[in-house]
Amino acid sequence: MVKSPVIISGVVFCSLLIFVPVVPYCDEIDGPFSVTNENPFIALYGLPRHRGAGVLEENVAESRIGFNVNSNYEQDLNGFGDSMMIDGETEVWDFTYLRGLGNGWEAGVSVPLLKHSGGYLDRAIVRWHDWFGMPQGGRDLAQNDQLNYTISVDGADQFSLTKRERGIGDVVVFAGKALSANMTLRSELKLPTGKSERLMGSGGTDVNLSLDYQRRLAEHWNWGGSLSLVYLTDNDIGLINQDILAAISSYLVYRVKPRLALKIQWDLNTRAYKKVDLEPMNNFGAVLSFGGTFKLSDRDRLDLIFMENLPNGEAAPDFGFKMELSRRIQP
Repeated sequence: MVKSPVIISGVVFCSLLIFVPVVPYCDEIDGPFSVTNENPFIALYGLPRHRGAGVLEENVAESRIGFNVNSNYEQDLNGFGDSMMIDGETEVWDFTYLRGLGNGWEAGVSVPLLKHSGGYLDRAIVRWHDWFGMPQGGRDLAQNDQLNYTISVDGADQFSLTKRERGIGDVVVFAGKALSANMTLRSELKLPTGKSERLMGSGGTDVNLSLDYQRRLAEHWNWGGSLSLVYLTDNDIGLINQDILAAISSYLVYRVKPRLALKIQWDLNTRAYKKVDLEPMNNFGAVLSFGGTFKLSDRDRLDLIFMENLPNGEAAPDFGFKMELSRRIQP
C-alpha cells in the first residue's frame, strides 16, 4: 500500500498524456521547479531534480545557483528496538551548468554544497503550523534548534549525526534528449563525492532515467510532469536501501504576466529503505511546492519556492524554502 499514491498518480499522469490535446509549450518560465525530497536520509540518493521538457539549443548554455533550507522533524519508536530522531536543518547550495549540444541533446553537471545544523527556523515553523491549523507532530514539544539525525535498528545506532557538518555533496552529471516538442528523455548519474559519515552523500553511485512532459492547456495555463526510475547501489550509512526507487512529479503553471508564472507542484517517491520497521522509513515521500518564476530579463529568471510535506508528513522535510537564479548564455 505504500506505493499506491505513486501508482495512482502515474495512472493520472499517463491519462493526461493521452487525452489532453498536444500544443507546444511556451518558454523556460513555464517549466517545473527544480526541487526534490530533501529528507536527509533520502536526498542521499539520485532522485532527479526536474528540468522540464525543453532542451537548450546548440551552443546555448545556462548556469543556475540555487539555495534551499529544509527543516526536518520526525521521530518514531516501534517498541522492538528500532527508533529514529530526525531533528535539524539542512542547507543546500546547488551550482549547475548545462549546455545544448545540438540535435535535441543537452548535458550538464550539478555540484551541491551542504550544511547540517540545528538551524534557526523551529519557532517560526511552529507558528506557521498554528496559523494554518497543521499538525505539529511533536515539534512544539521538542528543544528548539538542535541537531539530531539518529536511526537505531534492533537497539543499536546505525547512524548518528549530532554535530554541525558542512561539505561537498554527491556531484551529478546529466544528459537529456528531446523526443518531441513536448517530451524529453533524461538521465542522471550521481557520483559518491560526498562523505557518507557526515551525511553529505550515500557512498554509492546511483543512476536515474526520467521522461519529462509538458503541454499548454489554455492561453495562460500549462501542465507538465515527470516519471522516473532510480537505480541505487548500496550505501555506507549502515541501512539497507531499496534497489529501485520510483518517483513522479506533476505541476500546474498559470502565466500571470509575460514575465511572471505562478506554480504548484507535487513530487512523490516510493520508500527508500527496507528492513527498517519505522513509519517514516516505510512510507512514501511527498513534497508540495508552490511559488513563482520571475523573468528578470531576457537572460535571467528567479524561482521563489515554498515546500511542505503534504499529504504525507513523515518521509519528507517538515518545511522548506528555495530560491534559484538562472542565466541563459548565448553563443
